[in-house]
Amino acid sequence: MFKARLSIGPFVEKSPLFILTLVLILTATLSKVTYSQESGTDEQKQVARQVAQKWIQVGVEQYNRGFFKLSEQSLLRAQEYQGYLTDAEREKLNELIEKTHIALLERQRILEHIQAADLLVQQGELQKAKVHLEKVKDSTFLTEPERKQIAEGLVKLETTTVVKPPEEKPTEVKPSDVKPPEVKPPSSIVWATIRL
Repeated sequence: MFKARLSIGPFVEKSPLFILTLVLILTATLSKVTYSQESGTDEQKQVARQVAQKWIQVGVEQYNRGFFKLSEQSLLRAQEYQGYLTDAEREKLNELIEKTHIALLERQRILEHIQAADLLVQQGELQKAKVHLEKVKDSTFLTEPERKQIAEGLVKLETTTVVKPPEEKPTEVKPSDVKPPEVKPPSSIVWATIRL
């Protein structure tokens, strides 16, 4: 069949200058690509650092508003970029994550005490409920509505004296107290069944 001929073939054989020109063009092009990648790397590092700083800022704002779970998520996002942060920023980030984790544990403890107090109030155990509320009333991790609710609950518990109903004791049944069932004579039972 037909053989394809390269049109460069005769130039390569006859002109080493042509080869040298191609090499120079390729070298210049590759060096520009390498330079742009290196400068892109510096820019990428700067952008990654800014992303980490933004996540830290968002996490701190969420923490200050009492959104501890969201704060932890934001700070963990920032931790993904910690390689681009300075040592001081990394240390601050780790402290913030630890602080947020402690806040989450404290919030869980608060909610458990509030739920236990509610259950004890329903059962009439007011003094025990008061003890649970006293344990968490001064926590810095309470939200304002919770703080108000606990204060009102403590006031109500202090002013309310509920008399606990006496527990029902099983009554003893004496044989003399039991009345035997009324027995009808057989004839009345027959008439009752016939009438139905």
